[in-house]
Amino acid sequence: MDLGFESPLRVISVNGTPELTFADFARGLVSDWVLSPLLTEQDFNQVKAEIDRAVFHLPDSKIAALFIDHLRLFGYRILGEIPWTETKALDLEYLMPLNVRQRGIALFLNKPQSYTLLTKKILDMSTWDFDPELPMLSDFVICLDFSNEQVALKYFERDLIIKKSQTSPTVVLLTRAHIRDMLLAMVLVMLADEYVLSMSGLPELKQRFHDVIQRWGLETQWSVAVKETAQKPAVS
Repeated sequence: MDLGFESPLRVISVNGTPELTFADFARGLVSDWVLSPLLTEQDFNQVKAEIDRAVFHLPDSKIAALFIDHLRLFGYRILGEIPWTETKALDLEYLMPLNVRQRGIALFLNKPQSYTLLTKKILDMSTWDFDPELPMLSDFVICLDFSNEQVALKYFERDLIIKKSQTSPTVVLLTRAHIRDMLLAMVLVMLADEYVLSMSGLPELKQRFHDVIQRWGLETQWSVAVKETAQKPAVS
């Protein structure tokens, strides 16, 4: 997948499949580390610091590739591009239980924290009387903000979004911090496989993984990473 950017507007070209995945990136990081045999608390903190440095110094194009892989890991299917003008947008589908299909969009915010663009796009979708295809894209919106800061989108002028159903899409904002957390969970799964399973499930080490996963709030990402690596979890 080509993810090229033209400064300063970050115009993204999306074609094919992403060249960078969480699993491959995690394997490359783990292979370069030298850690103590029992993985001390200092080792875990070192791992987290290394992943912080890796993610927050990645170019935007690679963050975009990991964002797309993030969508795949959590069960979203990319159907194609949507020809917005200001920023790149992808048409998404999510299959729920009982074969219920939701449709949504992924938006790449081409300026840091440019949330006015998000509001404008949702307002564009509210004009579905003029474009019958737009209602199919209004279940959810997942945005990627390339900013290095961890920010939270709690408000985006919902009252301005007027539709016959009087509803507006559910909006989720992902940042580099979310990419970091997913990569951290993937690395921990690989380390658990290497250290815990190879040492016949050493109880103290298993408990150490439990504590780290809970302290860093990675339970959901851990489950996804275990499924992605197709291995029996060393820490259950």
